Amino acid sequence: MDGAVLNLLVVNKREEMDRILPAFEDFAGTAGISAKITRQVMLVIEELVLNTILYGFPEGGDHIINLDIAIQDGSLVLEIRDDGKPFDPFNEAPAPDLTSSIMERRVGGLGVHIVKKTMDRISYRHDGDCNNIRVEKVIG
Repeated sequence: MDGAVLNLLVVNKREEMDRILPAFEDFAGTAGISAKITRQVMLVIEELVLNTILYGFPEGGDHIINLDIAIQDGSLVLEIRDDGKPFDPFNEAPAPDLTSSIMERRVGGLGVHIVKKTMDRISYRHDGDCNNIRVEKVIG
């Protein structure tokens, strides 16, 4: 269903995930996206948006996070923009420890690793005072 679009403006509060994920699930169902891809992308959305909410605004205050989700040329495209501190999760997040036991692993990096392995294309850029994350998943 090329051309389908979902735009969400959310504040940097954890409880916004309770609004984002059902909105995406409804969008995916209407767009005919498979349940498997829907689950994968929901995990990616949760990882990227929650990390932005939890770590992107160390000075506090209310900030707007803009999510644009669209079906374009057979791919689901997710763009996340925020005015938080500059951070490229794809190059600056710590590499995950995939060899140690769960009890011995250090925290960090696993979520971004999952995003990298799940999505077909990923990119980050910083324009002015805005972080721009774009991830794509081929759906058809």
